[in-house]
This record gives sequence, structure tokens and C-alpha cells, in this order.
Amino acid sequence: MKRLLPEGLKRPIRSQLHRLRAWRKRALLQVKRANRGALIRQHFNSHSLIKVSLGAGKHAKPGWLNTDYEPFGHPDVVYLDAAEPFPFSDASVDYFYTEHMIEHLPLSSAQLMLRECYRTLKVGGKIRIATPDMMQLAKLLFPNDGAAEIAGYAEWALRTFPPDVGASMELTNCMVFNNFMRNWGHQFVYDERTLLALLKDVGFAAVRRCAVNFSEDPQLVGQEMHQQIVDTIANNFETMVLEATK
Repeated sequence: MKRLLPEGLKRPIRSQLHRLRAWRKRALLQVKRANRGALIRQHFNSHSLIKVSLGAGKHAKPGWLNTDYEPFGHPDVVYLDAAEPFPFSDASVDYFYTEHMIEHLPLSSAQLMLRECYRTLKVGGKIRIATPDMMQLAKLLFPNDGAAEIAGYAEWALRTFPPDVGASMELTNCMVFNNFMRNWGHQFVYDERTLLALLKDVGFAAVRRCAVNFSEDPQLVGQEMHQQIVDTIANNFETMVLEATK
């Protein structure tokens, strides 16, 4: 017969496991930080084209220097806090790429990140940013054109992330909007005008909007991977992509 622990014993065991996991995470992060400089030098010395992925998570791209604030999802991901000065020399990087990450930074931190991208890019270097589009999400509240597309996204979101309101209550697009804005650590969600202003403010001049996974630059084609986490239709609905050149 299976013997169950009393609840009074379960709580301290869970607490101890939580502390052990937190300790292990801190220890791994210290190792990642200590090894960062050597890994960056090795990458720069072994690649003629320097491409840096910011917020790579589990999606380490071949040929890229993959970085993340919590570099635990893939062994090849290097620690980097995008809200701090980058450990790269001026004009040393050819490409930056970031996908569904900038919205997790406060606006002032995002501005610092883009300044660092501009500083460390070579003249003619490019940054590609994929991030949720506030104007697309606003369509959930003010549907007009593309009603079928909006309904499809809302249906997917309510099915995938059902609100905790009970089975009898009507589910609405407002629930979808609030869930997106308040969950997953989102700090500031952009529309195209605001992100364009941010890029121009730090020095970028040539900025253009691209379709997901499409670019005039072969190095930036097929880079989006967020659709592996969410539905492809949902990703195409909510995501905008801007490219800017130094």
C-alpha cells in the first residue's frame, strides 16, 4: 500500500527542494559568468562573420554567438544581460538578432540594449527584432478588418491559455488581451511607431518592416523560431519584425 506523507512534512520537503534548485541555479550561473569571456573570445577568433543572438533561450542558432540572461536551456548559450553594457568592442559585430525578448525589458533597459547594439555593430551591420505588435493585439478589443483572423487568434489563445473563471462564464477577447499583457513577464509591448522611434533615437537610420522569416539579407532569412512555442498562425498574427542598419 502506498504510504502518504502528512502535509506537515510535505511543506518543509518542498521548501528544501526549492532552496536546492535555487542554489544549483546560482552555482550554474556563476560558472557561466566565469566562462563567458573565454567563450566569446573563442567565437570571435573562429568566425569571420560575427552574429549575436540576444535572448536565445533553448534555440541556439548554428554559427551565432547565442546569449541569454538565464543560459540554462542549451549548453552553447553564453550568459549576457541585455540590460547591461555588452562585453563586445566598438564596431565588432555584424548582426544582432532578438526574438520575443525586448518586450520583457523595461523601456529604459530596452533603450540601453539598443544603444549597445548600435555601439558594437560595424558600419553597415544590422539588427533584426521580432516582438509582439501592440496594434495587432489591440484588434482584439476593437475588431474591424480581418475579423476572421482575430477570431482565430482569440480562439487559439482561449483554448491554449484558458482563464480561470469557471466553465459557465463567457470567454471574451478582453481576457485574451489581459492575459497577454500581464503574463510571461512582459514589461513593455511595442507598436511599430514606438520601436521605430527607439531605433532612430539611438542612431539607426535605415529601418524597415519585414514579414516573419523573410528578409532581403540572406543572413537573416528564416530566423524566427517562436512558432515552435506557439501556434504558427498565432505567431504570424501577433509578431512584427523590424530590421535596422547602422
